[in-house]
Amino acid sequence: MSTLLGILADDLTGACDSAAPFHARGLRTVVALRGQWTWPEDAAVVALDTDSRALAPEEAATRVRAAGEALLRAGVRDWFKKVDSTLRGNVGAEIEAALAIRGARLALLAPSFPANERHVREGILSVGAGTSATTVDAQALLSGQLSRPPTLVGLGQVERGPAGLAEMLRPLLDGPPTVALVDATSDAHLRAIAQAGRLLGDRCLLAGSGGLSAALAEQAPLGPRYEPAPSPGPVLVLIGTLHPRTRGQLSVAAERLGVPPLEIPTGPDARSDAVQPVLASVRETLRQRGVALLTTAAERPEPADDARAAERLAQAALPLLREDAVAGVVASGGDTVAALCRALGAGLLELGDEVLVGMPQARLLGGLRPGLPLVTKSGGFGPPDALVQAVRALQPTPWREPSR
Repeated sequence: MSTLLGILADDLTGACDSAAPFHARGLRTVVALRGQWTWPEDAAVVALDTDSRALAPEEAATRVRAAGEALLRAGVRDWFKKVDSTLRGNVGAEIEAALAIRGARLALLAPSFPANERHVREGILSVGAGTSATTVDAQALLSGQLSRPPTLVGLGQVERGPAGLAEMLRPLLDGPPTVALVDATSDAHLRAIAQAGRLLGDRCLLAGSGGLSAALAEQAPLGPRYEPAPSPGPVLVLIGTLHPRTRGQLSVAAERLGVPPLEIPTGPDARSDAVQPVLASVRETLRQRGVALLTTAAERPEPADDARAAERLAQAALPLLREDAVAGVVASGGDTVAALCRALGAGLLELGDEVLVGMPQARLLGGLRPGLPLVTKSGGFGPPDALVQAVRALQPTPWREPSR
């Protein structure tokens, strides 16, 4: 089977969670890291990580164009532009770059992800539920990033159904390149948007979070399923993200699994000899408990230190992975997953089933540990016990329960 769909994503966990629904259809689905934009010929879906979320807009656009050119050289004409579900990064610049290189005229942008509490109504993106919910004026944010303000498509227009929505949008295909920000508060709305995009044909580019890619996957053909083998041994949980949701999940995992989080020094003044005692504790915890939690400090002096901290975390874990002390990995945060893959020399991931929505299983293709099972998770996704469920997915035999 030739490649049917190319996904352009600005970070690695986003590439994974947007591509995972296509695996559920039985399609061989792989994710390629930046600089490794080649993939098996029989991969039906490929997600290319441009690693561009933290870049300047012009540099991010350049990377998207390069990824688009890689897809075109491979003959992949059907694309999906993955964006962050909270609209972080260079959303406008990257969509405009994708439109230009693809030769499309209209981008249907739906960042809603109802399963992870992201909804758009009247151009306002809400994140979370209840009193803890936050909002982003998506229309205003995009107006500051795009060459021309986005066209707002309200729920009433979406609820006309795919044919009605496509008919309303069709005149935009004959004008200058345009981004339509589309309201959606349910999976049914996302299905209508995905179907309308298909009706509009090649001049329309679908863009959104994993919620829209899941709706698009429902239209994909069925194929034979790949089921990753569970890990036969210890699982290492790597946490490089500072997102409060993941930090809360880390506390739950420590309590439920009966193991303390062990912190790798990652600051600019961190000494290399300070890592060895931590690794010794991790190795002993893996031996005794079958699972260990390895993390970076809960605070960093500068936001730009995130990628550097992730690299140090991955390099610290590398000896454990080289000596096969670890049989499976749970990694949270796009920088963390990318740093882990680079440390192991793996440029490709093959996706398996999702543990939870937005949390796919995968295995490394190539590198120092080919076939290594892992679960990837965006920092802001998942319920309080998400890390516990990820460990259970990789290690289905019960771990040693802590004494009470």
